[in-house]
Amino acid sequence: MRELTVRRETGRLFHPSAAEIWLEDPEAAEQEIDGVGCRLLGSVEPDEEQTFWVPETEARVFVRMDCHGQSTTAGTMTLPEGTEPLFCTGRDLMLPGKRRSISLSFSGSEAGRKPMDDYQKAERIRKIMLVVSVLLGIGIGLFFSSRRPEQPKTTTFNADGLQLTLSSSFFESGDRAEGFSRAYYSNGEAVQVARVPFSETTDGMTLEDFAASKADWLAPDGWKQLAEPQQPLCFEYTFTAEDGDSHTDLAAFYLGTDAFWLVRCDCETEDYPEQQAAFLEYAASVTAP
Repeated sequence: MRELTVRRETGRLFHPSAAEIWLEDPEAAEQEIDGVGCRLLGSVEPDEEQTFWVPETEARVFVRMDCHGQSTTAGTMTLPEGTEPLFCTGRDLMLPGKRRSISLSFSGSEAGRKPMDDYQKAERIRKIMLVVSVLLGIGIGLFFSSRRPEQPKTTTFNADGLQLTLSSSFFESGDRAEGFSRAYYSNGEAVQVARVPFSETTDGMTLEDFAASKADWLAPDGWKQLAEPQQPLCFEYTFTAEDGDSHTDLAAFYLGTDAFWLVRCDCETEDYPEQQAAFLEYAASVTAP
């Protein structure tokens, strides 16, 4: 057996999760990674150094990191056959396009002290480690670039004539609250649409009057009007849902040619600070017929 030492050095940019180090070992495999039976050597936190025992035979090593709650291969390398200890240093880089990455370079710790009669072997190890560092840097660079938030894609829905643009993760469902004709859901968010045709009841109402008439129905505990420039008439309010969870909604009102319209965006209260900007974008995208 020999030692493999892995050191993670961080600068201004780094990924906070631990890097798991997995070794190819079919006989003692704990998990299959990319079709290879592997066992876990351990993990390395940022600004930390760990030493692991590895065989003197050639073996593959997989670096795994957390990506949105799932363990993902960030890079691979092949340890060359030999008895010399191996040393790895990981450093943060800023790649073109401001992509965050970690470049890992590996070398034999005694490579620089080899006698001249062993020079060819030292050169062979150095070249192998150079190729490994390049390939691993590319692999982990792709891993971190994949974590960059992409520009959200959108889908425009036709809700009984009203045009509404939401993120592409939304889908239409027949499960909707009473009083609403359309409902769309996505990852804890809900957007519902109500159309109220002009009638004797609404005759003479302004948009503000119509919104006030729905206050007790939507927000019996009160609501707050949002004074956002270039936005429709919007209110936000908090209530307790049937399951006992606290929800916060954004309700937007519109005046059409033959009806009033209401678009209600809903999520749990703890998620609302992050969702409010998206809800306002949804509200601003509406075109009422």
